[in-house]
Amino acid sequence: MARKVLSAGGVVFRREDGALRLLLIKDRFGRWTLPKGHVEAGERPEEAALREIREETGITGRVVAPLPSTTYSFRDRGVLVEKTVRHYLIEATGGELVPQQKEVADARWFAPGEIEALPQYENNRQVLRAALERLGG
Repeated sequence: MARKVLSAGGVVFRREDGALRLLLIKDRFGRWTLPKGHVEAGERPEEAALREIREETGITGRVVAPLPSTTYSFRDRGVLVEKTVRHYLIEATGGELVPQQKEVADARWFAPGEIEALPQYENNRQVLRAALERLGG
C-alpha cells in the first residue's frame, strides 16, 4: 500500500521594469523546478506554499490563483509514496532572494523565454504553461 503525501508550492512571479520574471529553484538533482514542500498538520495548502517558498528562497508572496495540481510516485526506502502537489500562482511581495542551501542548491529569477531550455521536470511544464496563460505571458 502506498503512503500518500500532500505538498504545496507554486509559480512565483514579479514584474521588473515591466518585464515578467518567474522564480525557480535548483534541486539536489540539478533540475530547475518550482518551490514546494510538505503541508504540515493543521495547515492549509495555500499557507504551506507561502511558507515553503519563504523558507527555501527568502521571498514572501500572496496567492493570486490556484494552478493545476500534479501527482507522481516514487520509492522512499522501499515504500511507494504517492505525492500530490497543490500549485498556486503567487505574486512576490517582498523578501530578498537568498537560496537556503539546506533546502535547495540555487534559486533565480528567469524570463519566461529562458525557462524552456532548462533541465526540469515534465509535470512542471503544464503548471508553468497555466501560470503564463493566466499572466498573459
